Amino acid sequence: MSAHLFCFSAKGRALCDKIEKFLQEKGYEVTRQPSTDLAARTRECFQKGNLLIFVCACGIAVRAIAPLVRDKTEDPAVLVCDDCGNFVISLLSGHIGGANRAAVAVAEFLGATPVVTTATDRNGKFAVDEFAAMRGYLISDMKLARAVSSAILERDIPFFSDLPYRDALPQGLKASQGGEPLGIALSYREKAPFLKTLFLRPRVLTLGIGCRRGTSAEKIGRCVEEVFCAEGLNLSCIAKVASVDLKADERGLLEFCERQGLPTSFYTAAELSALHGNFTHSERVLRVTGTDNVCERAAVCGGEKLLVAKKIVDGVTVAVGLREEYVAF
Repeated sequence: MSAHLFCFSAKGRALCDKIEKFLQEKGYEVTRQPSTDLAARTRECFQKGNLLIFVCACGIAVRAIAPLVRDKTEDPAVLVCDDCGNFVISLLSGHIGGANRAAVAVAEFLGATPVVTTATDRNGKFAVDEFAAMRGYLISDMKLARAVSSAILERDIPFFSDLPYRDALPQGLKASQGGEPLGIALSYREKAPFLKTLFLRPRVLTLGIGCRRGTSAEKIGRCVEEVFCAEGLNLSCIAKVASVDLKADERGLLEFCERQGLPTSFYTAAELSALHGNFTHSERVLRVTGTDNVCERAAVCGGEKLLVAKKIVDGVTVAVGLREEYVAF
């Protein structure tokens, strides 16, 4: 994570010294920006940074970032502090960018007052975009997310989850199995439980794959899509791809993973064979790889449970494992 500090006075520089040390302790790479050529410096930092902090009048920061603001899903967090250290204002990207959380943390460190103006926070309601950003869930529809954030100020919104949760639901949500006009679904499945469903997509699926030598990335992609379509699963919920280590140099498989931006895990035949469970046995696979089943065993070798057993599509074997985790609010 990177943070960029801007200041324009001696008092501002002294305050930046404190903030810089605090952010470094939190794991940020911090740069101090010169006070000259503010527009160019802001543009550069806005494009590459996670957090921008201006120690100055709010108007200076607003004018500096105004031409650069694009979308709440892309903009970095921007804070403004007065040079006396009395207030820390969350100016931009409060939820997804984390400016609200950063403002509270910096203010607590300085003994200042955090200024957070987002409606859900001021009313003590659940903020769906912040929740998703903090946990790495994908939001299916930002327009619908805005509608949910508006509606939650007036009434509790139905919430459905494929994943278990121990905690009580936060203010603004009520548990539901579906059927209402509008609701939130934390789900790795395609089926929409509500008439208008805002999906939050958790990356909890492991794709176990076996294939013949020389299988193309295109064929693997088509086979995976066919299986996910048949099983009603969402492709964006794949966390990683797993296979036997004999496939660690399989060009088509590696190309498929690279195109999809998916990490890989390769296991030895001994590691796969050591797993206990009911797996589809194949003598041919055993002779070739040293283990009786590649896709199912690979799909659960990281501790997952088997969600979809072995499917064979055009010579490619596919299985899906589910990483069971509790939702934390």
